[in-house]
Amino acid sequence: MRKTTFVLLVIAALFAAGIVSPAVSAAGAADGAEIQKGYYVRIGEENLDFSSFSALGATYIAQANDNNAPNIRCMIDIENNLVSFKKDDPAVQSDVNGVEYFAGNYTQTAGYTFIHPPASCFVLPADSSFSLATRGEPLVNTEMTIRLTGNPGESYKVYVNGELLYYEDEDEITMPRDKRKPYVDITFTPTEAAIYDITADCTKSFIPDDDEKRESRHISISVNAKRQKVKITVELSDDAKAGYFASGDKLKLEGTIENIKYADPKIEAVYLYITGRNLNANGVSLDDKEAVVDEDVETFTQVKPRDFNQETGEWEYLWENTGEFEPGTYTIYVVTQPKGHLTALDTGITPGSTELYLSDRSIHVKFAEENGGTFAQGDILYSYWSARGSPKEVRWYIIGQNFLKTGIEEGFSVYTKDQKIGEDAPQGVWGFVYDRYFSRDMAAGNYYLVYQHPGKNGQFDVWPDYENTDFTSLNTCFGESSSLSGRPSDNCAEVLKQLIDNPLCDDYYAISSINIQAPKITIDQVANLEIGDKLKIKGTTNYAGDGMAVDGTEVEDHLSLRIDRLNFDIPEENTAMQLQIVDRVVPENIIPYEGERTFEFAEIDTATWFAGTYQATVTNIDTGFAESITFTVGGEGTVEDSSTLNVPSDPTAEPHETLDPLPPIDRYEDPTEPVAPKSPGFILAPLALGLAFILRRE
Repeated sequence: MRKTTFVLLVIAALFAAGIVSPAVSAAGAADGAEIQKGYYVRIGEENLDFSSFSALGATYIAQANDNNAPNIRCMIDIENNLVSFKKDDPAVQSDVNGVEYFAGNYTQTAGYTFIHPPASCFVLPADSSFSLATRGEPLVNTEMTIRLTGNPGESYKVYVNGELLYYEDEDEITMPRDKRKPYVDITFTPTEAAIYDITADCTKSFIPDDDEKRESRHISISVNAKRQKVKITVELSDDAKAGYFASGDKLKLEGTIENIKYADPKIEAVYLYITGRNLNANGVSLDDKEAVVDEDVETFTQVKPRDFNQETGEWEYLWENTGEFEPGTYTIYVVTQPKGHLTALDTGITPGSTELYLSDRSIHVKFAEENGGTFAQGDILYSYWSARGSPKEVRWYIIGQNFLKTGIEEGFSVYTKDQKIGEDAPQGVWGFVYDRYFSRDMAAGNYYLVYQHPGKNGQFDVWPDYENTDFTSLNTCFGESSSLSGRPSDNCAEVLKQLIDNPLCDDYYAISSINIQAPKITIDQVANLEIGDKLKIKGTTNYAGDGMAVDGTEVEDHLSLRIDRLNFDIPEENTAMQLQIVDRVVPENIIPYEGERTFEFAEIDTATWFAGTYQATVTNIDTGFAESITFTVGGEGTVEDSSTLNVPSDPTAEPHETLDPLPPIDRYEDPTEPVAPKSPGFILAPLALGLAFILRRE
């Protein structure tokens, strides 16, 4: 009777656990979920299919003890969907307390021959608990993750504010059986800042369908979705921050819109405006200085669509900066909607801003530090200018006694090769270059050099009336003109200066001077040499050393050395000699330039020379100018002074030891007629009459 009762209890437990289903025949053909190796099942589940274990040749699933020893406490009969116990184990029979007993780790075996781990399946106690949670901060327009954790084999539905969420295109989520506490991650994107109620209902459970437990199969949480802060920035290059850009220079603006993908409404354009002293309070366009009008996109400076990446939020704008803005400090703003300075905050996004200082246009004279503006006749004549404000052309004037020359350079690059447009401040460095014939024909002396910048309007308001490079008068766009014929050089420079200084003229100018010197080569005297001594020829000159003009022209002069024997009239010594040839040299620059440069030829061995008098001649092969000295080798000999062999200028003229400075620029006034002095006759006439009277009386 006790044995029969025990079997009945076991069978009842199997039915309660769902391991032996009332819908399954004695043959064991289950019609429920197929249980695989390593799956989890729960007591109370019905219609489970253990056929996969039969396919492996197994007849039982046995529960092992903690040490996996072959001490069977209970087994599931796969073929018959029954649980049986080892009859000779009284402890098992006394421990049976109902269905909870069957929870545990089951291993597969064929007959009573056990196969220890891995486990075939896991039987768990019935559990009604499951949970919902969110991962990460819930943000508007940002995908968030909802994690649903449940029980193996159970099914659920998830809702957000009553709207069903789908998982992998399914409206019902069934938990996998390969984990003891499985979970799934469902994605959801809040569309506005609000509180969202997230709920989950269990639609397939193992718990008996009574009212109390049905209520426990529903859970709910709430999340508060917030807007992601969108931030827009505008940046300037280092040169722009330092104030190196001038009005008229191209300027690059760039920035980013942080968290652009979270923006609501979507950002599709970027707008710019600028504020400053005495400008419209709502801001003005960068293009034409006109006031911006809210919602009127045509009044704003707009970043071109190709320069705005709506995915990353990066943007850039190359401001042409035609020179509408005077020198001073300004603030540039960037916004995502066409709203001016007075209403920009209404968009919900704080405008990005940066300060910009624009310097004034200007022009400066520059000379190479190797010459400082001093050149020898016959040298390449060159100079540089630095023109701020990106002018398209620069004019220059060279003014001296009976010498009026002008030139113009158009379309030159205001950037150096390594500069980037809009990022590096252009210095507008360029210049002029004249060949050797130009300076050869200039008389030694000082000359005015005037550079002219076209100013804001980009056109010269003062210009010369010239033919080729010579000019004789000056014209203006405001009706004034002036003839320069017969005027002294300082007055010509003053007239040009006064015309450009006129309030009706927006040109700029810079004045400096060019110093032209007569060529000079001085050779250091050589002491009397013994045959076999080393000969060293060196000295100083005012000819150019190494250097390069702005167009790449090399400006240096090249000196050659020639040695001649002078006493070939002595028959016994009139035999062949071997004179060493030395390389040409370039004068060595001395910086700062102080009027002369040094030169030195390689040493010459006199071992093969005869005693006698020799002449060393140093020649500038670029101009033909030469100087020489004489010296003796062996014997007593005599030393002769230096002599000029070839001077391109007047050979009778005295050398220019010093040059007179330029006179100051004086204001020109028309000459007035001199007052005629009284004639001496008016003074001597009374004396003559007096003498005549005296003589007459006598």
